[in-house]
Formats: sequence, structure tokens, C-alpha cells
Amino acid sequence: MEAIIEGFQKGEIDAILHDNEVFLLRSETQVRRTEANLKQSEETQLYLTELNQSKDRFFSILGHDLRGMFNSLIVSTDMLVKIANKESSNKMIQFASTMKKSTHNAYELLENLLTWSRCQRGIMQVSPVEFDVCQLIQNNIDLFAEKAGQKNIALRADTPDQLIALADRNIADTILRNLIANALKFTHPNGSIRVFTTEKGNSVHISVEDDGTGIEPENLQSLFQIDSRYKRKGTANEQGTGLGLIMCKELALKNNGEIWAVSEIDK
Repeated sequence: MEAIIEGFQKGEIDAILHDNEVFLLRSETQVRRTEANLKQSEETQLYLTELNQSKDRFFSILGHDLRGMFNSLIVSTDMLVKIANKESSNKMIQFASTMKKSTHNAYELLENLLTWSRCQRGIMQVSPVEFDVCQLIQNNIDLFAEKAGQKNIALRADTPDQLIALADRNIADTILRNLIANALKFTHPNGSIRVFTTEKGNSVHISVEDDGTGIEPENLQSLFQIDSRYKRKGTANEQGTGLGLIMCKELALKNNGEIWAVSEIDK
């Protein structure tokens, strides 16, 4: 009998025998366990519901934006064929330029879609390695040099000779590439963009600073939220989906990092 009572006190036995009557008793430990399991189940259900809603919104946005891009590409191609033997070379160049932009935007969107999809499905491998952040920045400066030149934007790196960080290099590269592309889109012709680093404790911060159009402080959080996507055209009427920064936040979290924006109108 002592073993039974001891077991009940430990929350291991639900029933004890007393005066030939069985009293079904639920231990406090089991009650707490049941409540915890129920709460966890509810939280899991809520998370899955929000995840599905985010995916629905994402693919709705994706379908709309891809349709618009390819419609523009189709129209430009049709016009190019019609004027091939009738118009001047300037007209040809204009439509060819439109086609190039549409194709580039569609490809960029597809790249972001594939990356976001890997994040959501949990199949993105995160492999932290030591790498030179300054070299990563310079590689991206070189990558965007031609695009910056098209708007006469001064794109420069302001970094030390070397700065070693421990993170997934590919993820860091994707985030930086999206941030620079976004800065180029919203910087006025003849403007400037500076990419620089700071060290705070054990953390390395990479900042992309521009003197572009800026954004209202109350809209800053919308930049990284799919349910309140902030979307507008660039200073040269560039099209965008607003999904690049949302993806950057997902990637930063995967890389055990953070991302935020500081801005005001015209700064």
C-alpha cells in the first residue's frame, strides 16, 4: 500500500483503493501536463494557420506580379516584331530596353520565390563559415557597378581591409544583393549609396545607406511584413514586388541575425 500511495504522490498512479471503493483521482501533475499539451497544440495550430495564410498571400502576390511582368514582355516582343522593318533603330532600342527590364524583373522575382520557398519548407541548409565581409561587399559593389552607372549613382564601399564574420556566406550574399538592388531602385539619378560595416560586441553589422526617396517612419515595419506589403515604383519608374525585403527578413532569421530599417522622407 505504501508503494501505491508514494506512486500517487509522484503523479504516476490515477486510482487508489480505500475502504473497498475506488476513487478516480487526477493528479495535479497530469492536469498541468494536459494543459501544457493543449496549449502547445493550440499554439501549433495557430502557427500553421498563420503560415498557410502567409503562403496564400505570397502566391497571390506572385501570380499577379508575374502575370504583369510577362504581359509587358509579350507586348514589347509583339511591338518589336511589328516595327522591325518600319521604324528607326531608336524605337527598336526602346522596346528592347523594356524587354530587358521585364525579363530581369521576372528573373529576380523567380530567384526570390525559390529562396523563400526553401525557407518555408525548411529545406534550406544553413552552413556557418568564417568569411571576409569586406570581400563580400566589394563583390556586390562590382556586380552592381553597371546598373549604378545607368543612373549615374556613386556606389561605394566604406570598409576596413578585412573583417571576418561567422555566418552562412550564401545567405549573407543574397541579403546584401537584395538590399543594394533596393537602394539603387529608390536612389535618384546622380545620388549616392554607401555600404559600410560596424562591429558591436560579437556582432558585425552591414549597412546600406542611400540618399534616396526615403520612407515614412510609420511604414518601416511594413517593409518586412507580407500581410502589409509596402510597394511603390523606383525613381526611374522601376517596378518592384515588395517581396525582396520580406525574404531578407526570413533569411536573416535563418542566419541567426536581424534586419531593420531607419529612414525618413527624402533621406
